[in-house]
Amino acid sequence: MNLLTKRSALTGLFVLAGFASAGAFAQEPTDTSAPSITVRYADLNLTEPVAVEVLYRRVQMAAQEVCNHGQSRELARQVAADKCVHNAMNNAIQKLDVPELNALYRVKSNRKDG
Repeated sequence: MNLLTKRSALTGLFVLAGFASAGAFAQEPTDTSAPSITVRYADLNLTEPVAVEVLYRRVQMAAQEVCNHGQSRELARQVAADKCVHNAMNNAIQKLDVPELNALYRVKSNRKDG
């Protein structure tokens, strides 16, 4: 069993507090009942770039779901959801500690079209 397979047993986990306003993310959430999604990736061979892209997309979709991204037409809620997605992805990708995923995230997060 290679290191990436062992690491995939530890799944990426998003733990985010629900938000009521755009400024609700100033502190780290501590509530264990906060919304969360487990991102599994044992099926992926992370030595392949396409698999890293698949994992990135899974993390992104989970973050968007947890953060209710795209659910509101109010600007303040959209801004809060965008910030939530960014923070969730950043935290999850750091916890996953996959160098190729970290590199992909840095490239994509520096682009406007993400």
